[in-house]
Amino acid sequence: MVIAYLANQTSDRATFVPDKAGTYVVSLAVTDSTGAKSAPDTTNVTVISAERVDTKLIVDNPSSKADYYLGEQMTTKGRLVDADGNGIPNQTIRFKSVSTVLGFTYDYPIEPVTTDSTGAFTKVFDPISAQCAPSFVKTVDTEAWVYYDGNDLYNPTSTPHGHVTVHLPSPPSS
Repeated sequence: MVIAYLANQTSDRATFVPDKAGTYVVSLAVTDSTGAKSAPDTTNVTVISAERVDTKLIVDNPSSKADYYLGEQMTTKGRLVDADGNGIPNQTIRFKSVSTVLGFTYDYPIEPVTTDSTGAFTKVFDPISAQCAPSFVKTVDTEAWVYYDGNDLYNPTSTPHGHVTVHLPSPPSS
C-alpha cells in the first residue's frame, strides 16, 4: 500500500496528488460546526502511471538441453516483471517456433498462456510436428521466442531466440 496525504485537509476542496502508481486507501470523516463527527467512509483509489512501464521476461531454462526427439515435450517457465522486479499478473505471453526442413521454413503456432498472480507462466509444448517431413529427414533445426506484446500500461518485450535440434527418429536406447 502506498501512503500519501491530502493537501488542505480542513478545506471543503481537499486535494490529493499521488507521486507514484499504486492503490491508495482514502477515508473521509466530517466534523460539523457543533463539533459532531461522522463515521469515516473509506474507499480504494487505484492510480496508474501516465507512462507505460518497462517490462522484462525472465525465462528459466532448467537445462541446457539442445536436442529433443520427435514427440518429446519442451517446458518453458518464466515471469513477466516490471522495472522494479514486481510480477505482472493476467498478461498474455506468446510463443513463436520456426523450423527449417530442407531449406524450407515453417512457422508453427503455439497457444499463448496467461501470467498468474505473481507474473509467472509455464508452457509445455512439442517443439515440432514432423507431419509431411520426408522419411529421410533425420533432424530439424528449430528456433523459438517468448514474447509479450505490451498494452496501454506496459511496454512490450521479448527474449533472445533459443535454438534446438529435433531428431525425428526414436531416441537411442539406453
